Amino acid sequence: MSDVYSKCGMRCSHCPWSKSVRETMTAKEYEKFRNRCIEILGFRPTKSFQNCLSCQTPDRELPEGSLLPRRDCSVRICAIKTEVENCAYCSRFPCASVKALGTEWTREVFEAKHGAPIPEEDYLTFIEPFEGLKHLEAIRALIKSDEIVEPTRVPPLKTEIVEFPEKLSVTESERKTFKTLHQLLTTLLSSNVDTYSDQAGFKKQRYFTYNALWIFGRVGELVEEDRGYLVVEGSTFMKEKKRRNLTHWGKHFEILKDYGVNVEQVSLPKKEWRLRMSLDQKVGGFAVLKALKTYIAILDKKYREKALQHLSKADMCVLSEN
Repeated sequence: MSDVYSKCGMRCSHCPWSKSVRETMTAKEYEKFRNRCIEILGFRPTKSFQNCLSCQTPDRELPEGSLLPRRDCSVRICAIKTEVENCAYCSRFPCASVKALGTEWTREVFEAKHGAPIPEEDYLTFIEPFEGLKHLEAIRALIKSDEIVEPTRVPPLKTEIVEFPEKLSVTESERKTFKTLHQLLTTLLSSNVDTYSDQAGFKKQRYFTYNALWIFGRVGELVEEDRGYLVVEGSTFMKEKKRRNLTHWGKHFEILKDYGVNVEQVSLPKKEWRLRMSLDQKVGGFAVLKALKTYIAILDKKYREKALQHLSKADMCVLSEN
């Protein structure tokens, strides 16, 4: 069988979830395959729904009720709008969305997770099909320059950031610190991306960002050791994560590093753990971290259930009321 690649570069023809892979096995062989799949990936294809027909299959040809490929995948929709076979043909390749998808499941990721090398056969069977960025880079190397196209663009996202209030009843030093915090929030919560997939990705990142900041600011404990941190216990974070539906939190925290917001997981005895947030000095360091906690405490006291709405707009007008 010739290779078939998804829009984001995954090797559909070898994917453990694909219909073509399932059809090469007997029921007994497939059950053994599924069990090994969950040992390696932590997930396995179920037996209760139609296997994936590849995201290259048009929506009109997908069986009613099928879950894969996902009809709402932003990268797939973006590639369809741009009318390209896959993202390697786009002039913006590799965009942030493709990078995220194409590097989420790699040999390095799973060897780090297992703490041991992955056998070659298991790598080729269960992991290699998902290394989309690697596949797209190989495809891109064979594409002629006149085959590369500009992506279909979408209107810019409307920004709702509230301007920083200039009149505050605080010291000049405190005003500068809060203004630095406002600048950081503005950077984190604003975007000028103009493609469908990047906008969809930014919306998810934005939602995660202000919810994560809210968790750290509201329940985090300030610790002044080293460069200074806001610390949240793992059990508390997981409870808040579930309540707020924050998925792929490791990936989102990785993105925040590019903006000077660092979150690290610290292991504790008895398999417990905690998260520590710190800020680079270029975005204000510990002083701005303390300002974040103060700001969120004021928002929480003033607006309660509507406080998060104000944080999502970097609305600091509440500071002028204190």
